[in-house]
Amino acid sequence: RFSPGTQWSPGLLAPAPVPTIAVRMLTNLKHAFEARKQRERLLETLTLLLAVMPDHPGELRARAELLSELGASRAALADYRRCLEVAPEAEGRAALAARVHALEARLGASS
Repeated sequence: RFSPGTQWSPGLLAPAPVPTIAVRMLTNLKHAFEARKQRERLLETLTLLLAVMPDHPGELRARAELLSELGASRAALADYRRCLEVAPEAEGRAALAARVHALEARLGASS
């Protein structure tokens, strides 16, 4: 009824793997914390998501942006670099590279 093109099979009732459930729950929390502007809790949630999916470019970028907003430039730089490394063909690559260069320049000036 909800998906008319889907054929029934017993496999549709197979239990979901624990990491899949964890990602779904953490993603729901992420959206809730974003909506409520609870940045510290959002950061904790993004960190947990990356513990389950360490090379997810979208979550790396999201955490890098949040870390940058919070003034954690070195941690943001590490996440931006990792994002570029794991997603060399990522959309917006030029903007990511520009952020890396800006943070490197800022941190180089403060060293």
